[in-house]
Amino acid sequence: MPLDAPERKLFRPGFNILFAGNLGLAQDLETVLAAIRHLKNRKDIQWVFVGDGRRRAWLEQQIQDQGLADNVQILGSFPPEKMPCFFAIADVLLITLRDEPIFSLTVPSKLQTYLACGRPILGAISGEAANILIAAGAGLTAPPNEPERLAEMALRMAQMPRERLKALGEAALEYQRREFDRDHWLDRIECWLRQLSSWPSTS
Repeated sequence: MPLDAPERKLFRPGFNILFAGNLGLAQDLETVLAAIRHLKNRKDIQWVFVGDGRRRAWLEQQIQDQGLADNVQILGSFPPEKMPCFFAIADVLLITLRDEPIFSLTVPSKLQTYLACGRPILGAISGEAANILIAAGAGLTAPPNEPERLAEMALRMAQMPRERLKALGEAALEYQRREFDRDHWLDRIECWLRQLSSWPSTS
């Protein structure tokens, strides 16, 4: 990412934790706000929201009411082709989901996008999504509805050496290529089919 990229001017100085996508009920924004409050005195840790949704106005109001304007930025929506720029600038990508059974069984497409960006990931998630993030070795996780743990994990990542953050991002990209890449799996399926066709018939 060029140092003079215009998107950089939208970010404040500091360690930027980026949440991208829908700002809705499923994203458990209450837990995120509570975690931000725990780190309110750490102005060097900036929480950046890029996206829109039914709870954007609520989120903006809560940021003002709770005195978090120095910790949080809401940048609004941007075209999809612009999003890789934001991902590349951010230090960490944030993914959160409410603590509900249906979400513990699903893998949000956002997680696959984050992995493909090759960036470190901070998650307040459970179930299959958390298992994937842990297996990938791509970042740190906290359980949903535990803002203290989310704040703790955010602080830990902010204190990591750049080399460690880079390694987490590389692990994310490697996992995405290995587990989710379409061409990779098509090649593997083709290989399996060839092996099956070479097995002797039992009829």
